This record gives sequence, C-alpha cells and structure tokens, in this order.
Amino acid sequence: RLPKRSTIATIISKAANMEKSLTDIMETEYPQFLPVVSQMEHLLKIYREYKRKNNLMDYDDLLLFLRLLLKEDGEIRLQLGNRYKYIMVDEYQDTNTIQSDIVRYLGSLHKNVMAVGDDSQCIYSFRGANFKNMFDFPVHFPEARIIKLEENYRSTQSILAMTNALMDQAREKYTKCLFTRRGGNEIPLVINTGTERDQATYVCRTIETLLDEGQQLRDIAVLFRAGYHSFELELELTRRNIPFAKYGGFKFMESAHIKDLLAHLRVIINKGDVLSWGRLLRLLKSIGPGRSQAIIDWMKEEHVSAARIDEWPGISKEREGLTKLAKLMGALSTPKVMPEKGVELAIAYYSPFLKERFDDYPRRQQELEQLISMASRYKNLRAFLDDLSLEPPTSPVDLRPLDKTDYLTLSTIHSAKGLEWRVVFIIWLVDGRFPPGKS
Repeated sequence: RLPKRSTIATIISKAANMEKSLTDIMETEYPQFLPVVSQMEHLLKIYREYKRKNNLMDYDDLLLFLRLLLKEDGEIRLQLGNRYKYIMVDEYQDTNTIQSDIVRYLGSLHKNVMAVGDDSQCIYSFRGANFKNMFDFPVHFPEARIIKLEENYRSTQSILAMTNALMDQAREKYTKCLFTRRGGNEIPLVINTGTERDQATYVCRTIETLLDEGQQLRDIAVLFRAGYHSFELELELTRRNIPFAKYGGFKFMESAHIKDLLAHLRVIINKGDVLSWGRLLRLLKSIGPGRSQAIIDWMKEEHVSAARIDEWPGISKEREGLTKLAKLMGALSTPKVMPEKGVELAIAYYSPFLKERFDDYPRRQQELEQLISMASRYKNLRAFLDDLSLEPPTSPVDLRPLDKTDYLTLSTIHSAKGLEWRVVFIIWLVDGRFPPGKS
C-alpha cells in the first residue's frame, strides 16, 4: 500500500532538501514502501504539475527556486547583493546544501557574510542539515576569519570537562576547549538502572528528594531523544501525582484547529487558495470533499467573491452554513480591518466548530487566542500570514497542566535547545536510543 499522506509529504520534502531521488530516500529510511516507489514517483509528478497550474509553491520550492534564480540571473544577484550588504546566519551547522548555496550567492558581491554555528550541535540531519557546511565556509569565503567562542556562561566546569573529552573524539571538528568562570563543583553522575521501570522509579524518587530539599519542579527537566522514550516515566509521575508538561509533540502551526482558523484568513489574501477553501468549506454541514470542490469551481468560473459565497445555488442545508461564512468573509474583506481584529472575528465564527470537533476545546481555544496577540504586532494581514508560514512559532501550551504553575519539564532534546534548568536528567542514555541506531 501507499504511505499515509503525511509520510508521502515527508519523503518528498526529504528528497528535495537532500537533493536525492525518492528511491534513495526510501531505500535508506522507508524500505517497506519500495514496492510502490513507481506510484510515489507518479504522485510527485502530479503534485508538481498541480503546483504549477495553481501558482503554488511549498517551502522547499521557495529555497530551490531562489537558489536557481541566484545562480542563473546575474542581475538578480547584483540587485540582492546591493540590497543586503551584510548577511548574518545563525545556527549555520543546521543549514542544508541548498541554504548554504543561497548564502554563498547572496554574499558573492560584497563577501560580508558572518555565520555563527557549532559543529558539535548539528541536530537536524534528518531534515537534510549538513554540518560540513561549517567546514566548507572558509573554502567558499577564503578571507574568512574564524572566531572561537569558547567561554560558556551556563554550565559548570565539570560539565564542560566532560563535554570537551567527548568532542575530542570527533573525527571532523574545529578544535576548541570550552571553559567557564562560574563556580560549582557538581560532577555529572552516570547511573546504571536495570530496566526501564527502574529508570523511571529512580528519576521519580530523586525528584521527590530534591523537592524535600527545597528545589522547585520548574527548575527540573528530564530530557530524551524521542517522545516515546518517556512513556514509562509519564506513568510513574502520574502514579506519584507529580505534575509535568511534555514538550516536543506537534508544532503549533501543525495543529488542526490552527490550520482551520488560518484557512479563513488565507482566502482573503489569496482567493485562489483552493487548499484553504477546501478546508474551511468541509467544516460546514452537508459539505464534503466533492461538494466543496464544486463550490470552489463555481466561484472560479463565475468570478464570485468570498463575501458572495452564499449565492451558491445549492440546497438549503448548504446555504445555511454558507450564509454565516459569507458574513465573516465580508467582515474580513473590509480594508480597515486590522490583523488582530480579523483573528478575533475568525475565532468567534470558528468557536462552535471547535467545540463540536474537539473534546479538549478549552486548551485549543487558548492557543487560538494566542494568535490575537501575535497578530497585534502587524499592520496588515498579508505580513502576518507570511511570517507564520515562513517562521512558524512553537507552543508548549498543549501539554501543560492548565491549573498548575509549578511542574516538571519533560522534553525532547530538540525542543530543549537553548533552555536551561538547575537540575537535568537525561534518560535512555544508551546506544541505539541516544543516539538512535540510524545515527
């Protein structure tokens, strides 16, 4: 059988970011689907044609076509080079080859490029990140100056000594010696536990001891490589009534309710956004995939504006929902409506659907209301939606205890990057789990 839609999208995106064929990606990461690789290639062909006909690009296209444009059009390179005279790139170890090429082309005129990164911190190789970009930078920019930032302001020297010893074993590296002026002589402890249950019990007992000594739960974190690594621990924490929040699940923008709400705003900016139209129309009673496509085709053929969608000559059950939708579209189309007000209007319209579709609607309502404060920073809806599309925020609120201010943090390493706590446990620190077997 074919993979699920989300897996198909992941395979296609990986192939684009790593500049490999679908077969290459599937051989290494999805061998179970190799029997349908020809069907996958056919789907990719249809997908590309659909995007071309509907003037659509996905995020990978934005990178690929920008690189192609910069490579082949000297005039564009000159214009952008004059506009962006100083280029600074953070987390350079997490860039892929396409992004590295874009930086190189943008900086080809003036050579004013500063890249900040750590060759020991590449955590996005699964997305195509290539830490070798760090080592290739002086090759692309021969006059580059390498500045080592070796002083650490967060950790104690005992932790840094362990880190230095570990990274000295790397085959490819920039040689460096991390140090700190901070005090503290706590030595990292390595604890061997017999089973996963023993591990969970040890962590919980130690946390209870720390609480008895006056530590706060908010100052304690448990880190792991993958979300499922904490399941046994979550059960033990629940048994002991220790409140916790887990980070590292769905991203904020990937939640169904966020996508639903934003679909109502996207069609105001781009009335030809058939994906958003399909999403918001299928929320209405008596309108399924086939009927929603018929309405979209009718709007396109008859040049019907969003605010006149209630003129659809369908059955009465359909028109009831379309009348309310048309009213919202009319309000959102008003030129003077600021993004903040637009989000408020969309939430008011969408709330009944939210309550009907999700049992945990109070939490999801909170997340929707966060969009109001985000939108208040923008002067127009297009800028707001563009930023959400290109730099989507993440939110931990989805798994936070609603009525508790003090709770233990459970987090994947990816979600914990850049954060700090007074006490940290790293569980499943064994080969095959951390790092995983594929590393």
